[in-house]
Amino acid sequence: MQILKDAIIESSALISINYTTDRTIYLSVDSSICSVGWILAQDCPDRHRRPSRFGSITWNERESRYSQAKLKLYGLFHVLRAQRIYLVSTRNLVVEVCYRC
Repeated sequence: MQILKDAIIESSALISINYTTDRTIYLSVDSSICSVGWILAQDCPDRHRRPSRFGSITWNERESRYSQAKLKLYGLFHVLRAQRIYLVSTRNLVVEVCYRC
């Protein structure tokens, strides 16, 4: 898994967020009973959407027993809090939360 993470981090596919443009920034969040995963991406002129940051946060035993809806909101809360430094000055932020019953 670490080799895969290193390959993605060193890839030229990851971009730096350009805060001076009005291009849309997307925060996509998906929670499960084990963890929450997220991707921060931005629209680019050469492609539709390119990733900038990604990650996951695992739940402890108590958090993993939350209801589906609470896991989704709790996951969004954790991601927003963890990534707030990258989201503070964004102009066009779209938050996508995957919800499956």
